[in-house]
Amino acid sequence: MRRRLAALSATLGSTIESLKVGPALSAGLTAGLGLVVAEIAFATYLFSGRLADYSTQGIGLILFGNFAGCLVVALTSGFRGAVAGLSPVLLIAMVEVASTLPAEGRALFVTTALTLIVSAVTAGLVAVAIGRFQLANLLRFIPYSVASGCVAGIGVAVFLAAMSLMGAELDWQTLPKLAERPQLVRWTPGVLYGIGLYVAMKKWSSPIIPPASIVLAIGAGHSVLAYLRIPADEARSAGLLLASTAEGGLWPPLLPADLVDVDWGAVAAQTPDMIMLVVVALFCVIMNIAGLEVAARQDLDWDREFKSAGAASVVAGLGGGMAVNLLVPTSLRSKMFGATTRLTGVVAALSVAGVLFLGDALLGLIPVYLVGGIVVFAGCGMLEQALVRNWRVLPRAEYGIILLIATTIAGFGLVKGVAVGMVATLVLFALRLSRMELVKSQFTASERRSSKVRPAPDRAILVEYGDRIRCYCLRGYIFFGGVGPLVDRFRRFLDEGHRPACLILDFRDVSGVDISAVNALSRFLARAILF
Repeated sequence: MRRRLAALSATLGSTIESLKVGPALSAGLTAGLGLVVAEIAFATYLFSGRLADYSTQGIGLILFGNFAGCLVVALTSGFRGAVAGLSPVLLIAMVEVASTLPAEGRALFVTTALTLIVSAVTAGLVAVAIGRFQLANLLRFIPYSVASGCVAGIGVAVFLAAMSLMGAELDWQTLPKLAERPQLVRWTPGVLYGIGLYVAMKKWSSPIIPPASIVLAIGAGHSVLAYLRIPADEARSAGLLLASTAEGGLWPPLLPADLVDVDWGAVAAQTPDMIMLVVVALFCVIMNIAGLEVAARQDLDWDREFKSAGAASVVAGLGGGMAVNLLVPTSLRSKMFGATTRLTGVVAALSVAGVLFLGDALLGLIPVYLVGGIVVFAGCGMLEQALVRNWRVLPRAEYGIILLIATTIAGFGLVKGVAVGMVATLVLFALRLSRMELVKSQFTASERRSSKVRPAPDRAILVEYGDRIRCYCLRGYIFFGGVGPLVDRFRRFLDEGHRPACLILDFRDVSGVDISAVNALSRFLARAILF
């Protein structure tokens, strides 16, 4: 009997060790706590303004999507220890969709939720199809300057969102009021917390720092309120603590009966913005897979990761949640903890589910400055990645495109920023190609002879008049931007006093010619024949 118990104990111990239960619990709970606070911060911003009366229900939508998506990614991703959540990049695109809906009140909330849910399911289905038909490699060809410009612009938008959450609107009219004491007290703690957390993570990179800082920030906020003798209800009314906007719990925020309040005309009118949201969701999948490959120094199967991310968004959307993506920093901490097991992501997902289904009592404990600080922390990471690092390595022209995109996104929105960035990138690409030397080499018949044996009279003619036979060896891709200088160069030879009797163009090293270049060369040849 003792031997059986010993054997059973050894088997159980080896199983627990193989599953890395200890590290998985530590990493999963740490990731779960960070996800809860971050997702609450994102949801509070998304469901603000006209949707502020439904912020608690919005938090329920975001947390469910995080729970369902994180669970699916944990079980299906090729990176063991993967954790998923709502990306700040996708958040800004979702805010643009929500801000343009014309409905009001309960109809506005239900219509917004349905629009975002449909977008999540659509983005998920497209991602699954991309992975299923092995098309992921085709999406890697996004210009780096455009991707970085989007990250920088969204970083600025996220920082502005954080200030707005803390009651500080950044515009020319209200900017002087930020230094006044009532406003200063509202936004300074959150900005200091967000920047301090980012600096601490840069210096020490310890996975304990985020959850520990969250606990300390909550404790510090309530200590200050106790010292000032401000009751919790008064603090919520003053906007210092999060307040519930729902009579029940966080889940379910929507019921089938709520569909009668949907403004279907508004949903149909949002089709272009929903398509944009799907594109941004796919863009997030690309950025996160590529970022995790670089950070973890591990090759991932892109088709598998697309199917995993797509399935996560479909499950989250069908359950009433929002689209989610693989989170690089949080997933990377699994490797730092030695918790490269699927159990890590499962524990993180269950941690989010615990907060979701226990109700909204925990929301009242979270200071608003902590919510704003988490958003500031996310913005600092994007700005540092897109602006600071690229300043050292990118040519100034490409860095200028990043600044142009960031400025356009901050001032006019994500879609216009991406459009301006793509146009600027294409113009820069065309300019660079037009400046490329298309002539690889040139020579005359007197400088280079063929291998054919010719009679003496022919050789004498070649010696005498060989410089009138010119040959140009071309290279690269000849397109409308580069063919103009090339044709002008040939025309000058025709206008010379000793113009060539024969012009030979060697296309062996030319990779391609567009129709504009073909037309320009044809016109030149027609003119040369007339001469």
